[in-house]
Amino acid sequence: LSKSSSFSSIYEKVKKRDKDCAKNLRSRTHLLAALDKVNENAGGQFYNDGDCQAHDVLRLIRLSSRSQRKLRFFCEGSGSANETLYHLTTDHMTSTSFEHRAAKLLIDPYHLIGNHSGTWFIMRIDWYV
Repeated sequence: LSKSSSFSSIYEKVKKRDKDCAKNLRSRTHLLAALDKVNENAGGQFYNDGDCQAHDVLRLIRLSSRSQRKLRFFCEGSGSANETLYHLTTDHMTSTSFEHRAAKLLIDPYHLIGNHSGTWFIMRIDWYV
């Protein structure tokens, strides 16, 4: 078959999509592994390379629908109140008393992923997420 045939072009598109799908699945598997390998002594943190996790999040965030929750903390200048509230919230989310299994990812909170920065978690809401 020649490279210009319609079958060849369809084959190349399917091949590219298949490779991309495999990479997306690998990223999803890596992030879900954080839920299975949570070190309970470390407050629910998964010991893996934060750069790899950032790459996996970047790959999947472009496929995801956006859902944002803004947590209301104290105003600027509240001293250590925001930091204390942040740690209490993180500890609760990664504890066994939280409704959903969650693990804090080791991504630098100042590292931009897309247009987003902050603390990243992986959560199992249902068996599809």
